[in-house]
Amino acid sequence: MVSQKTPSIDLWGVYPPPVGGVSIHVKRLFDSLLSNKINTHLYATDYEGVFSAVNTETITPVKQFYKYFFRYLFNNKATIIHSHTHRWMQRLFLGIKSLINKQKIIFTFHSFRENIHNLNPVKHFIIKLVFKFTNLFIATSESVKNKLIECGCPPNKIKTIIPYIKPIKNSTNTLDLEICNFLKKHKFIIVGNASNNNKYNNEDLYGIDMCIYLQQYLSSKNQDIGIIFVLTKTTDSNYLNTLENKIESLNIKKDFLLYKKPIDFSLLLENSNIFVRPTNTDSWPLSIIEALSLKKPTIASDVCLRHNGCILFKTRSQEDFNNKVWFCINNYQIEKDKLTNISTGDGFNELLSVYRNF
Repeated sequence: MVSQKTPSIDLWGVYPPPVGGVSIHVKRLFDSLLSNKINTHLYATDYEGVFSAVNTETITPVKQFYKYFFRYLFNNKATIIHSHTHRWMQRLFLGIKSLINKQKIIFTFHSFRENIHNLNPVKHFIIKLVFKFTNLFIATSESVKNKLIECGCPPNKIKTIIPYIKPIKNSTNTLDLEICNFLKKHKFIIVGNASNNNKYNNEDLYGIDMCIYLQQYLSSKNQDIGIIFVLTKTTDSNYLNTLENKIESLNIKKDFLLYKKPIDFSLLLENSNIFVRPTNTDSWPLSIIEALSLKKPTIASDVCLRHNGCILFKTRSQEDFNNKVWFCINNYQIEKDKLTNISTGDGFNELLSVYRNF
């Protein structure tokens, strides 16, 4: 029998706000580790230039990774470094630090969107070193795992663990007045979200445009239905203006709320009826698992393998998307009842086992 050790963790990653799948995962992992009395320190990195973490006894804000790294280099209090950083050079630096201090190191990959066939020789070399120095890679889905293997990562160094961690309930969290007023004015609420408003292959990555046209379709049915789409960060101001102008021109502003402020997304889902995920590239998003765990019918594109329980539509097909949402609305209780026995699991215990058995 393998003896279980008491680990101490240096956790690296983005921390909310802003709210996104990775930042929520990091926060819940951090909260759960502390709740289980695991000695943990969070190094909160910036989120594409947005930074709001507060310095505390257990949280260190890291605004400039490379400048701070040399202060961190010989800090060897933790037995394990677990990083959610998404830059290969940062992974390399942390890997070298773990070697110097004889620490174990884990990298979690929440997605893998790089085209591995277009990488330059220098980046290939950096990636090869990261694969060599790292003890374990955690992939949040089988598709991410396959991408890592395709990139040259040894399969025996990869473990697939779902990213969903149940939240530790905070009764003080509330929704703001704008959201509450929107909820009061609509009998049926559809929710979507995006960490940014980027494009992928020249199309809206998260399908914000599709949700706008969905609302136009639903409004034509004269139904009291509203869509709240949460946008974590604006990465393309011109495209945001295009989207907002489209909402105005279609005369659906009273029924379509493009919400750009921090929010407790789990609480919003609790107050909604349907969750939609019309992405044109994806992996194993936390928001889908969150919605299914709350027994909310979830309609998603078929761009990748989806969690059991999702209603799928053909990627970027507006007609199929509209039809699937309309069918779900008209058969809502039936679709909701189908989720009764759907299990979403919880990745925390598996992560805890990894830490203790290193």
